[in-house]
Amino acid sequence: MVKWIQQMIFFLFILLFLTLFNPPVLAADHTTLIINQVRGTECCSPGNVANLQSQLSTATKLSLPTTFTLRYDTLKNPEFLNLIKGYQSNANIEWGGFLEITPQLARDAGVEYGGDENNWYEAQFSYLIGYSLSDRKKIIETYMESFKKAFGDYPKSTTAWMIDPFSLQLLKNQYSVLIHQITREQMGVDSYTLYGGPAHYPYYPSQNWALVPTSQNNGNMPIIVRQTITDPVYNYGDDSSSFTSQPNDYALRKADFSYFEHLFLQAHAQNPNQDTFALIGLENSMPGEVQAEFAKQLNFIKKYQQEHQDQQVLLAKDYADSFQKKNNANQELSVYEGQDQKDSDEKAWWITTPHYQLRLRLSDKELFISDLRVYDDSFTDPYLEKSAKKLGWWIVPFIIDGSRYPAYDQSLQFDLLANDDLNELKRVDLKPGRLLISEKIDLKTLKIEISGSEFKISNKEQILAIFNSQKIALTKQVVDQTQNALLEQIKKDQAWQLEKTASQNDLDIFEIKIKEQENLLEEMRQKHYPLLFPELSEHPLDSKNTYLYKNNRFAMAGRNPVRLVLFPKDQYGYPVTLKTEPKITVENIIDSVEVKAQHGQNGMLFLDFNNSAPLKTQVTITKDGFTETLNIYFAPNCKSDLKYCVTHPQQALWYIRNFMGDKWRALKEKMKDL
Repeated sequence: MVKWIQQMIFFLFILLFLTLFNPPVLAADHTTLIINQVRGTECCSPGNVANLQSQLSTATKLSLPTTFTLRYDTLKNPEFLNLIKGYQSNANIEWGGFLEITPQLARDAGVEYGGDENNWYEAQFSYLIGYSLSDRKKIIETYMESFKKAFGDYPKSTTAWMIDPFSLQLLKNQYSVLIHQITREQMGVDSYTLYGGPAHYPYYPSQNWALVPTSQNNGNMPIIVRQTITDPVYNYGDDSSSFTSQPNDYALRKADFSYFEHLFLQAHAQNPNQDTFALIGLENSMPGEVQAEFAKQLNFIKKYQQEHQDQQVLLAKDYADSFQKKNNANQELSVYEGQDQKDSDEKAWWITTPHYQLRLRLSDKELFISDLRVYDDSFTDPYLEKSAKKLGWWIVPFIIDGSRYPAYDQSLQFDLLANDDLNELKRVDLKPGRLLISEKIDLKTLKIEISGSEFKISNKEQILAIFNSQKIALTKQVVDQTQNALLEQIKKDQAWQLEKTASQNDLDIFEIKIKEQENLLEEMRQKHYPLLFPELSEHPLDSKNTYLYKNNRFAMAGRNPVRLVLFPKDQYGYPVTLKTEPKITVENIIDSVEVKAQHGQNGMLFLDFNNSAPLKTQVTITKDGFTETLNIYFAPNCKSDLKYCVTHPQQALWYIRNFMGDKWRALKEKMKDL
């Protein structure tokens, strides 16, 4: 008996020893979040109750935990509130806050609102970054008290496509918000640019900027998740907004449901040594056919969950709690891998650490790095204290950006947004700026190893690259193809650079060096604004780069205007904001000259000329050294007054020119849709 007790004590001692010195490896989590945004009926992309009812019914029928974030106008609408209250006892439904600002929210908060139905979506109106710090606080307080009045407590989850650190810290510290959703990586979509942030996985943000991850949870910021599943191969450099899992996005290029399946299954088929994650959702303002496609997605997810017992669908607040307990903030490296839906030879890997994000690409049998972003806790949001003037611009500092800066481009062209697909770029005779690692790669001989905080890629036993949290090791055969005339300007400052620090065997080892300087990024934004903060600005207009586009010089008198389009540009060819309208001189008196509001994305200015009688006249447009003179024509309506045209053959030719111009513009629009 004594011997048996001694054996048991020895066994327990060994078990304790193994537990202390060999902590168990936590199993990988495979999580899907569903976060839907709910808009009321006020002005700005109004939603409707029927779509919300449909989403609630589908989620309930399938028992899928779903988070709904509510815009302020839903909290003030009895029809929405009555529907919502019917689901308040459902444990699978979470109600969160959608901090999209409407006129009523601004009015109730005592904040001036300058938007209208045509420009409400601009960052300066719709999100907190467009307001002063004091006004941000008023808006949040007004929203939160209204939410609490409806639900008895503050939300644990919030959504806003862009949000500043001041507001995030207020949400976390005063209202205990655990998780916040921003939008995906995109360039200029709906007036918001988010470029260079973590491409897929949730993360703890720096306390200075929501788009920059940090290695430690400082307790002052909610966890950040990003809207929708993005295509790791083709969302990069895309300005069509069509390479995501959201049905209204992929419908733009007529992709079908199989594309959603591809993205979802791929998101949950990552390396077994790391968690997998997918986030989907849809606004209730989307049309019925999009809602129906989204319902198909939910049914697919439910079936997938039933067939894979390790899959979990969580409410946003529950995921935040799980994330914190697992302490994912210490995850030093994550990899989001993907391939073309049909061509497995076209691949991409997004490698993210607290210190950098790198895009590794295999295209046309070439392996290369086409994007390298620099992360540092000291980098600040441009809207930390300042307000957005028109659009929202988040561009993370980069060493390589192959989507905007072609290799060996000797011009100052920088707005040529393009994917790094070498097969496609051959058609336009361009190559992305990149570090070429190896050519003539056979996917069968390529080997990927991910263990702990290290990513290693080899080909035929030759190590090509190794990436860990802080260091990048590359084969010595790397060819630098990042040269671009515009980039040389910022490289001279050496604000951040990839510096070779050692060599080991056949590899060169690099680290990212950042200049120690207070407000470094802010200074670089001002000095190199087209690259790092291309806000439509009041920089001087350059007469050589500014041009006038003749949309139609021939119009039908009394029906449609002659339209000219002025594109004011600065010395780099970037749009500028005009403080005053251009001077327009018309040789003859006409009914009206209308200068439209300047476009927020590309700065273009519509100039419309109207006249009710046939007339040829000369106009001159002048602005800050730019001047152009041309003839415009108001044609008679020969279809309704053939006699006039017979007796005025010259003016009849104007009618023909107007008719042919209308047909040609309509054909071009039709070709765009094909």
